[in-house]
Amino acid sequence: MFYSDPHSAALSYGKVNEHNAIEAYIDYKKAQGIDVSVESVGMILSKDRPGFGASLDGIVSDSSVDKKGGLEVKCPISKSNMTADEACSDNTFYLIKDKNGNINLKKNANYFYQVLGQMYVAKLKWVDFDVWCGPEKNIFVERIYFDSEMWFENCLLKLDLFYK
Repeated sequence: MFYSDPHSAALSYGKVNEHNAIEAYIDYKKAQGIDVSVESVGMILSKDRPGFGASLDGIVSDSSVDKKGGLEVKCPISKSNMTADEACSDNTFYLIKDKNGNINLKKNANYFYQVLGQMYVAKLKWVDFDVWCGPEKNIFVERIYFDSEMWFENCLLKLDLFYK
């Protein structure tokens, strides 16, 4: 089900810039002294829940941790050429800046639930959520860890009810 035109300017922008965002992510990690590689993946189907699937933008091998994780990239056309800090001034945006100046993905954002589902389906412990706002701006990266309580006690129950 599409909530907007599958050929919208926003989707086209995201598709065109996904590679740039992944390259920026690799460079960002390298600047932190961490070697990562990103492997393309297609649709992953859940072994535990037939009918559940997820499509990550990549599987990440990170030299600083034992296990592989995932990568989810967003390239919001509405925030192109902004920093994440500037984008957070829009209360409807999916990132939020707290009183200490830390920026995070909102826990009630659709993308948060998307990332939880990706981790469940792909059996990952973490996903790096990457927001790329253009070549002249820094990217935002947040490592999100699987929240089993949120997933099993909230998300999965609602999904089970929806699909019954």
